[in-house]
Amino acid sequence: MSSIRNVSNDIDSEITETISKMKNIKMPDDMKQRIIRNCRNEEVNINMDTNGIKKNTNTRFITFVRKPAVIAAALALVLTLSGVTALAATGKLSGLFKDKTNIVGTVTGTTYEQATDELTVNVVENIGQLTVTITANAPTMAPYVYTDEIAIEEYSIIDQNGNTVINGSLSDKKQFTDGSASITIPSDKLTAGTYKLVINSFISYKKADQPLSIRGSWIESFTIEK
Repeated sequence: MSSIRNVSNDIDSEITETISKMKNIKMPDDMKQRIIRNCRNEEVNINMDTNGIKKNTNTRFITFVRKPAVIAAALALVLTLSGVTALAATGKLSGLFKDKTNIVGTVTGTTYEQATDELTVNVVENIGQLTVTITANAPTMAPYVYTDEIAIEEYSIIDQNGNTVINGSLSDKKQFTDGSASITIPSDKLTAGTYKLVINSFISYKKADQPLSIRGSWIESFTIEK
């Protein structure tokens, strides 16, 4: 019976360690608590199963199979239940999928949040238009590996006095090849000066799938010379 007790203790410590790591992951508080609560439920279930085995003294051979299931469940809770898709080596979350709901709480789609550090944006002004180059820092990770085309969903241009001079939405979509694309937006109405391009979201397109909004905050400066 000591071997069963040791296995139970190992499971307790591994679940506790998993919960501790999950507390360091960046995600909405309600989602984090839901995952931790489910893991703790698994911990209670495994303790109950272990106690049941201890009481069954007439059983000659005991096979303890819950440990892999619990560890797999803990991992699944982190990677699927929470909608997590990208974990850095430190265990910090870079970006996450989030359900999009209507006024009555019905799920109507999905967005990808907190993507600021996952995309690099560069801006070059060239005769009445801005060339915006978007590059995924990890192009083999979701959602970028599944992106066929990409467009700017929402953007604004701010002058050197802090005034918004242009609000734009839904640029032309461009091929997203090897994790990169270049999109052009008009700048012919701007006078000479220094400006900032502020992008709040992109749209990822994949054949046969609904467009996916990729949200974050990208700010790049550029200069108009006339």
